[in-house]
Amino acid sequence: MLYFPMLVLFDVTLRTNLNHKGHIKDMKKFPILYVVFAGLSWGSAGLFVHFLAPDFSSLQLAFVRSGVSAVVALVLALITDPKSLKLTFRQLLPLALGGIAFFSMASFYYMAIANSSTSTAAVILNMAPIFVMIFSTVFWGERFTLRKGLAVLAAVGGCALVTGIVGGLVFAPVGILYGFLSCVSYATYSISVRTAAKRGVKAVTANTYIFLVASIVAAFFANPVALVKSAASVPFYLVIALIGFGFFTGILPSFLYTKAMEKLPAGVVASMSAIEPLTLAVTGIVFLHDVITVYSGIGMVLILGSVFVLSLENNENK
Repeated sequence: MLYFPMLVLFDVTLRTNLNHKGHIKDMKKFPILYVVFAGLSWGSAGLFVHFLAPDFSSLQLAFVRSGVSAVVALVLALITDPKSLKLTFRQLLPLALGGIAFFSMASFYYMAIANSSTSTAAVILNMAPIFVMIFSTVFWGERFTLRKGLAVLAAVGGCALVTGIVGGLVFAPVGILYGFLSCVSYATYSISVRTAAKRGVKAVTANTYIFLVASIVAAFFANPVALVKSAASVPFYLVIALIGFGFFTGILPSFLYTKAMEKLPAGVVASMSAIEPLTLAVTGIVFLHDVITVYSGIGMVLILGSVFVLSLENNENK
């Protein structure tokens, strides 16, 4: 059940990119899958946080996510293209901002999960595409179509239904506040990544610097010494889970997301990443026993529909 939304979107995307012989039209014009699989990886965060939160704080988890990702990204960059690490000051600026935004996004995200349900904390991130599309239109001149606008409204409506803002359900104000702060940070991160890509920064290089900056910022808040002591006192499988948490919710989805930014408009990528909170919501319902209602079910359908519409938008604009 967890993978069903992903399989639906994968099938739709694949069918719209096949020629009459059943072959993919152009692999270079097939970046939507990057967003899909990035969403699936990010969507596993709810499960990791659920099991790691009793022993580690939200700030410590944010530090681990950034630290593991920074090490992997740096090693990958040194092996594949060490010269790409040499950047100009103009190229470094958006990456520094992206690193700070990534840390705050992760921190507020985990705080939101801790203060509300996994589903609520996740789905509220669907507000991020609004900010991304506005900035993309103002600063980069990306076309804002009626279809994009309707897709965003569908995502926002789905967010309202799932979080309980619409439908008379009970919701946690503090958790939703943290969710919105994470949402704004996410939008800032997306804008920074897109800006760096426009300035010629490669995906592996962008992720290396973003995670290095995020790790440095996180170190001031996470108390690394206490983190090491906590890691030494927990069962070994939780240490493995920490490392897996950093890889599967950090470097892997961020690399795929950055690659997608090289080919797709920022607003489209951000809106399609709504598949991430949908995955998180389904994860919370299936594995963590979050409650699903008629309203939240309709909200999930609206979110999946918005992703489908944006996949059509992208293919028609190629």
